[in-house]
Amino acid sequence: MRRPTPPRVYDPKGGRPPKHGGEFVFGDPSTWDVEQAVTMTDTHLYGKATAQAWDRLHPRLTRRAAWIDHDGPLPIIEGTVLRLVVEKLPSGGVKKPVWLWWSGTGATEADVDRCWQSFLRRFDLEHTFRLFKQTLGWTKPRLRSAEAADRWWTWLVVAAYAQLRLARPLTADLRGPWEKPAPPNRLTPARVRRGFRNLRTRTGSPARAPKPSQAGPGRPPGSKNRRPALRHDVGRILATGETYRRPAHHEVGTNLDVSPGGRADGRPPLSDDGAVEQDGAVDATGRQPLEDLVHWNGELSKLVEAVRHGDPAATVTLRRDHIAAVVEKVATGLASPSELIDWAQAVHFEDRVDIDEGHQDLLTQFLVEVSTPELFEPVTLAVCQRWLHALRATPEPRIKADGR
Repeated sequence: MRRPTPPRVYDPKGGRPPKHGGEFVFGDPSTWDVEQAVTMTDTHLYGKATAQAWDRLHPRLTRRAAWIDHDGPLPIIEGTVLRLVVEKLPSGGVKKPVWLWWSGTGATEADVDRCWQSFLRRFDLEHTFRLFKQTLGWTKPRLRSAEAADRWWTWLVVAAYAQLRLARPLTADLRGPWEKPAPPNRLTPARVRRGFRNLRTRTGSPARAPKPSQAGPGRPPGSKNRRPALRHDVGRILATGETYRRPAHHEVGTNLDVSPGGRADGRPPLSDDGAVEQDGAVDATGRQPLEDLVHWNGELSKLVEAVRHGDPAATVTLRRDHIAAVVEKVATGLASPSELIDWAQAVHFEDRVDIDEGHQDLLTQFLVEVSTPELFEPVTLAVCQRWLHALRATPEPRIKADGR
């Protein structure tokens, strides 16, 4: 980071005035100077939390990544840098300072406390959105417009989540053998959902009994649809700068001869179910990039790039044996602990990766702790051995007679 631009001073030697101030190195306290604000807060989990803030620091931008096509001189984006140090960690791990960046300037002590406390609450927000998407089916409906989803389905999901929160003191804690007991007022929505079916049978309903009916008449036969669905132009721009055009074989009314060895456009042949044949393997669901990611089959950066350009509707379930195989790879020296952190972050923040409900709490705890070692403990070989033992010692969930 760099300090604000110093005031211009006349130099008889001439030359361009400096654009950046002195350096601010996170690992060198001699470059920190006097902080803008300092707060000390007593917390229940972390003991005494000390936050320091330095005002009007900015990064020295270069012409790459997001600024590669920027015209003119690069801007100076000033903000506030915060350093958070806690007295202890809930896991007992090694406590390290956490550096945060806030885009505002002139931070007061109240702003500093609000910033680092909001940072600690981000895990609650991430788990809430994950529960909305994977458990409550927030992204399952395929509606024509985003407004329709926000108008109806989003509020239904919020109402279901509110019911799970309100039912915490009324449901029994149906925990797995590996889970710790929790008081009724501390149950997570996922654990409340397990016992919600028992509560629903004992709860009355203000609605009356349904009356027999039949399907509505619908649109009269032969009539035209006077409210067609709104279609949006994708407007894709190729890397060459040209506008994307549909291939000739996609045009309406085109009937090209297909050769026996492939399709008219030279692409690989189709199998009987319409999937593309590749080296004898058929991937009809488009899940192959996600499968390679959860199995860690290949270089991690290429796997993440393949998932980013894969089918947006494909999903895959992360099971206990997936994580056990990945941890064993690190424990045997085939991968480093830092690569395990990157893998856990890629899987944890991928919305299309579902977690096996039979071990949901255990697998979620692994992803959270390994993907954020700065808040729990560093990922070492000893930590991997401990997780490997916990994953292998966890029994399989019981399966009822009806298959559930």
